[in-house]
Amino acid sequence: MLEEGGLSQMMARQRAEDAVMQIQGALVLTRGLDSTAPFERVLQQLPDRLLEKVE
Repeated sequence: MLEEGGLSQMMARQRAEDAVMQIQGALVLTRGLDSTAPFERVLQQLPDRLLEKVE
């Protein structure tokens, strides 16, 4: 999907890996803080970060 959005295969893979790291980190924080806010914030910001144009 990211490649269809115009990203190279390498950049698409890196962004997908970063997305997994962000989600996993947010899940750890959510549990530690007993709050879903970090997870919700990551989910809200993720589409823009994944499709952000590279200049």
